[in-house]
Amino acid sequence: MKKLWRYAVAGNIKKTRIDENGILRYGTAAFKANTKVYLSGRLWDERFPDKNKTKISVLGLSRSGKYYVDCVPIELIENLRITRVYTPKVLEIMSNFEFCECWWGKTQDERDDASAFLKKFKEKYGKE
Repeated sequence: MKKLWRYAVAGNIKKTRIDENGILRYGTAAFKANTKVYLSGRLWDERFPDKNKTKISVLGLSRSGKYYVDCVPIELIENLRITRVYTPKVLEIMSNFEFCECWWGKTQDERDDASAFLKKFKEKYGKE
């Protein structure tokens, strides 16, 4: 049996944050704290001039236990890295997503593209 996989830029949802009302929150409305999410390489929302309000589309396991695509503020994503995705349901969603070019494949060129995306992302938003 052929093992399916693809490259992705992954991160984790921050464990805690203080919302605009000063209340301690864990994760986001859609994702639990520390949830692994896969960043979309194309769907950025840069309509806001403040970098802390910029959002990016991510795919991850939601609080309800189903894989879900949602826009998350960039400030709530940490521990960015390049990884391989093997989870069948995640691969299915990536393949059937309306903008399937948002995700990378498994060639060395696509890994290089993911690396370039990650480097640019980290430089622009001051991520480690």
